[in-house]
Amino acid sequence: MNRCTLTKQYLSFTIGSPDKHASTRSASPVDELVSLMLEFSGASVECRPIQPLSKKFVRVPGRATIKHLQRFLTKKLSLSDDIIVDIVCSEDDEIIEEHTTLWSIIHEMNIEKEELITLYYSFSVNNNKIS
Repeated sequence: MNRCTLTKQYLSFTIGSPDKHASTRSASPVDELVSLMLEFSGASVECRPIQPLSKKFVRVPGRATIKHLQRFLTKKLSLSDDIIVDIVCSEDDEIIEEHTTLWSIIHEMNIEKEELITLYYSFSVNNNKIS
C-alpha cells in the first residue's frame, strides 16, 4: 500500500508496507529518498482541462518506478481511467518506460543523488480503451 505524507514543501510517499526490521538493516541506495520536481508540460486537445499539481516537489524512494509516479499523479489529480500520463526527463525527450526506476534515471543522467531531479508530465486520452 502506498502512503502519502506532507513534509514542508515536499510531498513524499512510501512504497509497500513499512518494514518492521528496517532499523536493524543498513539502507540500500535504492531506498534512499530522491527529490523530484514534477512539472506539467501539457495535455492533448481531447483532454478536459486539468489543473497541475499544487505542490510539485516530491520525495520518493529511489526504487520507485515511473509507473508509481503515474499512479500518484492519476490519484492526486483525480484523473479518469481513459487519461494516459506520460513522463519525460526533459520537454524534448522520449517518454520514460513504466518499469524504469528513479535510481536508474539518476545513474543514466549522471546526477548526484542529493540533486533535485526535474521530470515533466503530460496527459493524453487513450482512444484504444475498450468499454
